[in-house]
Amino acid sequence: AIVKAVISLPADAFKLAGTGAKTSVLYLQKRRANPDDPTRFLDEPQTDVFMAVADTLGYEVKNNVEDYSKGLPNDLAVIAGAYVRGE
Repeated sequence: AIVKAVISLPADAFKLAGTGAKTSVLYLQKRRANPDDPTRFLDEPQTDVFMAVADTLGYEVKNNVEDYSKGLPNDLAVIAGAYVRGE
């Protein structure tokens, strides 16, 4: 696979699921099959990897409830825009 992006999420991203584990999103692209030998992949080069850190996801977890009333920004929207623009 070709690594396209790595996005670090805040520690409380999955707090409602009962974990405070640090999580990152790994975005991969499957390599294409070799037309001459379908059991092998084409030798595609690894390009630059987009990396970003999301500090907030637009909510705060309090008493096992996502609280969106604080007006926290959702960094994922900004990160997705930057990825699409190739920044």
